[in-house]
Amino acid sequence: MATEVFVTIRPSGDGGDYTSMSAAEAGEQQNFVTADEYLVAEVQGDWSSAADGPVLFTGSTLDATRYMEFRADASNRFNGEYSTSRYRIDGASPCLHVRQGHTYLIGLQVTQSSGSDGVIVVRDSDGIGHVHDCYVSNTNQGILVRFSGTAYVKNTTAVGGAFAFRFRDDTLVFCHSCTARDSGVGFDSVNAGTNYTLRNCLADGNSTADFQGSWGAANNNASSDSSAPGTGSITDATIVFVSSTDMHIDASDASGIKTGGANLSADSDLPVTTDFEGDSRSATPTIGADEFVAAAAGGALPIPAFARRSRLSRNSNLRR
Repeated sequence: MATEVFVTIRPSGDGGDYTSMSAAEAGEQQNFVTADEYLVAEVQGDWSSAADGPVLFTGSTLDATRYMEFRADASNRFNGEYSTSRYRIDGASPCLHVRQGHTYLIGLQVTQSSGSDGVIVVRDSDGIGHVHDCYVSNTNQGILVRFSGTAYVKNTTAVGGAFAFRFRDDTLVFCHSCTARDSGVGFDSVNAGTNYTLRNCLADGNSTADFQGSWGAANNNASSDSSAPGTGSITDATIVFVSSTDMHIDASDASGIKTGGANLSADSDLPVTTDFEGDSRSATPTIGADEFVAAAAGGALPIPAFARRSRLSRNSNLRR
């Protein structure tokens, strides 16, 4: 079994192994397959004073069990509403550019300040990206997969720009339980789309179309226009979020999306068992990145799973 290498990314002067994600990526590059190791680089600390910059992921040799994972801890993870008090990446696109094998990006907030490429880009034959539980705000394209890249995208929200999610060229994409809001096109497939799988995805308020193009496999999606593809999908829905900036589904929503999703907990390609903040998915899950959870007695909500999880076991092989 591969050995975990655990490193921390903290603001300067705060005692971390690295002070930026790009420094962690560059400093830990190696042939992980030969070393029989995998990397977990966790963002910790108070990032309210400044944003981190763009990162190019390249140069390491990886496989399905010897991978690189870059994630935000519970205090910095995207939890439904963009916040400058948590870790975020901001810069010219591509802000996160995956051009190597099995690279995981988890719980990150990413905003594009300029540039015409995507915010999170997976590309080329070696590009295999796993984008989970992230938030992307863009001025042109959000999640972009192109050339012969492979992407596994789930529980991710993209807003703004001409396209929220865009898949093109000879790419392989599994996109499950994602949300696209207030863009030109929510989900766009540029070519024939036979390699694109779209399940339990939600698009709302996109000015040109919520979904555009053709899809290899699609089911249980939802749109505010008539474009949601696949069996079990909901169209022309009036979708109610908590607010224009809060990505949680409001209790008043009566569109059918709260229990309209397919159970993807045992999906062979990209299982989905929680939502963007760690809430467990039900057997009839909510469509989109958020799992609607009714308030408990007294108005309290359950503690998200990721907040309860101890990291002690993750530190057992701490290096540095």
